[in-house]
Amino acid sequence: MEALNAVRRGWMRIAGSRPKDPGSSRPSARFDDARASAASGAPLLSLSGVRKRYAVGPVETEVLKGVDLEVHAGDLLSIMGASGSGKSTLLNVMGLLDRPTSGSIKVAGRDLSALDDDEISEARNLSIGFVFQPQCRARHCGDDHHPRPRRRPPVRPQHAPRGRAARAGGQSCRRRARPAPAPDRCAGCRGRAMTMSATAQLREAGRNLRAAKQRTILALTGIVIGIGAVIALLTTGSIARSEALRQFRLLGTDMVSVVDTSSQGLDERRRVLGASDAIGLAGLPTVVSAAPHTLDFATIPLPNQGSIHVTKVGVTADFANMHDMVLAEGRFISPFDGLNAFAVLGSGIARQMRDGGLSPEVGKHIRIEQNIYLVVGLLAPSNVAVMSGMRIDDIMMLPIELSSRERASDEVQSITLRMGPDVHYLDATDEIVGYFALVAPEMNVRVDSPVPLIEQMEAQMSLFALLLGAVGGISLVLGGVGVMNAMLSSVRERRLEIGIRRALGATRGDVQRQFLAEAVLLCLVGGALGALLGIGASVGISLYSGWAWQWSAWALALGLGTACAAGLFFGYHPARQAARLDPVVAMRDSI
Repeated sequence: MEALNAVRRGWMRIAGSRPKDPGSSRPSARFDDARASAASGAPLLSLSGVRKRYAVGPVETEVLKGVDLEVHAGDLLSIMGASGSGKSTLLNVMGLLDRPTSGSIKVAGRDLSALDDDEISEARNLSIGFVFQPQCRARHCGDDHHPRPRRRPPVRPQHAPRGRAARAGGQSCRRRARPAPAPDRCAGCRGRAMTMSATAQLREAGRNLRAAKQRTILALTGIVIGIGAVIALLTTGSIARSEALRQFRLLGTDMVSVVDTSSQGLDERRRVLGASDAIGLAGLPTVVSAAPHTLDFATIPLPNQGSIHVTKVGVTADFANMHDMVLAEGRFISPFDGLNAFAVLGSGIARQMRDGGLSPEVGKHIRIEQNIYLVVGLLAPSNVAVMSGMRIDDIMMLPIELSSRERASDEVQSITLRMGPDVHYLDATDEIVGYFALVAPEMNVRVDSPVPLIEQMEAQMSLFALLLGAVGGISLVLGGVGVMNAMLSSVRERRLEIGIRRALGATRGDVQRQFLAEAVLLCLVGGALGALLGIGASVGISLYSGWAWQWSAWALALGLGTACAAGLFFGYHPARQAARLDPVVAMRDSI
């Protein structure tokens, strides 16, 4: 075997007489027989018939050709040879960094040829120490277990850390270039935890993310926008849904409307829906009160040119209570008004008249076409609509008797009924249809209720919320792709670190968990910032639209949960790629 002074490329020692930390537990029984082998004179490391071939396409090159070697406790080896003779390959095989093509390797009498990757990593962690001089040149070396040498060697080696230090991640070479490490991070501390705790992994992930601030900020921006869009759209959709349902519920879920759908025909004596039917319907067991109303239209000329169109509604006194109307001034139509030309104006009509130069005040008269009315009341502003679809702000109400005389007809537009407590609208519908089947079999009536409309609206708003969530999800996917690109860049930049950690005993799972922790932490921080952005955006939209803002806990939980899932999903591939790096290739390509 050819040889060259070992300090040129690397230095390896077998941990046969390494002292044990008295405060630690025994890490593994599988490699604890090293000192027993040393005491018995058996080799600590032995190679038998080791061969190593490299294939480049169809061409194979054999670098090691049947190497047999034994290393006993206390031996100091120098490997010498010309460049390309296989020195580094032999050191890698002896240090379990590379697997031979054939042959066997034994450490303390245990054959390591058939071990899996995690078991090989454990052997590197517990039984072999490394110094990677091209990667780490230490200014200081030694601690309580390994005192500094008195005479300065040509190149001062540094004992590699074990356990948690091998898994700590970050710029570990730079850290170890500082003064002597703490005792719990030295090579001699056997029995330390083989895997970092979740808290330690997150803490280390935070340090690594802060070390690459620009890349972290760019990745955070995508996640913040994605999560913010999801929460803002879902919260806004929920607020819009609640507002729409509130408008429908203001119609009254305990009310139904009766409309005559019979054809007019040529018979003027046919039975029509009239105010008298409201009295009969009010006597049904499922009905509490009834309020008929008529409908007519008129135009009011304005002094300042132009005109406004007015909807005149003939009502009874129960109409105001039925629709929860609020008066700003005056009074409502009473049962004693009869044919008196009294009018109650909605706030929208009154405002248009004032803008046009009229003075619609309580106690004053207004002229509409050929009729003159005395204003007895003004309604407060309201966005409520009645069962016929009219907004209360946009109507003028008259006594129903006066409206019937002006229209020269006793027919009413519809009759609004309020049902009793705990009465289902289908039960009331059956009674109403049965009533008209007795008193007017020739009439075709339709009973309308807001309940089916509300149910249809809820289904439509659910689809609308799903659509908004899908739009926000697209933004989140784009942010996740940014996280994946940032993590892939991190893997490329930290190949040397990954190689050293793997060489010092970190398993593939250790490396994968560390990079996953960085991706998840990145997405969680972005999710928290995105949640604040989304909530702020939904508040702004609600204030602009005049809606009542409401807290959507499920949207916030979904956003943060999606952020965590995005970190796992988009961080898995970079983490897996980092874990599958060969330590020899990673370190060689990084030099």
